Amino acid sequence: MNNRIEAIREAIRADTDRSVTATVLMQDFNGVDEWSVKTDLRDASWTAIHVATQRTIVSDGYNERIGEGHSKRPHPVASLIYPDSMFIWGGDQSDWHPTDAEDGDGFTVLVLRHRLDRSLLASITYDQELNLFSRFDSPTRLIHLRDAAVSR
Repeated sequence: MNNRIEAIREAIRADTDRSVTATVLMQDFNGVDEWSVKTDLRDASWTAIHVATQRTIVSDGYNERIGEGHSKRPHPVASLIYPDSMFIWGGDQSDWHPTDAEDGDGFTVLVLRHRLDRSLLASITYDQELNLFSRFDSPTRLIHLRDAAVSR
C-alpha cells in the first residue's frame, strides 16, 4: 500500500478523542436513503436513524442492534466514520484495494480497484480538514457524508 494511503488510514485511526454527527446519504439499486448519524469515537459507539422511517440502528462498538436483531458486521451507514470496517484495504476479506491517492484542494481521493474484476474502479474521498472519509463511490453503491460536524 502506498505511504500516502497508509498515512491517511493511520491519521483517522489515531483521531479517536471526538464525536461526529452527520447526515449520510446512501444510494444503491434500491434507491436513495438518508440517515442521521451520531457517533462517539472514544468508545466506537454510534446511532443511526433513517430519516424517512425512523428505523434506528444502535452500536455499542462491538454489536449492532437493529430492532430486536443483532449483527457484528458494521452497517454501511457508519462505514465512512469507521473506515476500518470497510472492505477496501486489500487482503482476502476485501472487495477493493487502494491503488493510488490524488490530492485536491482540502481533500484526497483514493482510487480503488476491485479484487476480482480489476476493470472495476471505485473511489473514496478523504476530507483533510475533518480527518474523515466523506464519500465512497462504486459501481453499485454511493455513500456520502454530508453536513458533518466534529466535536472534541
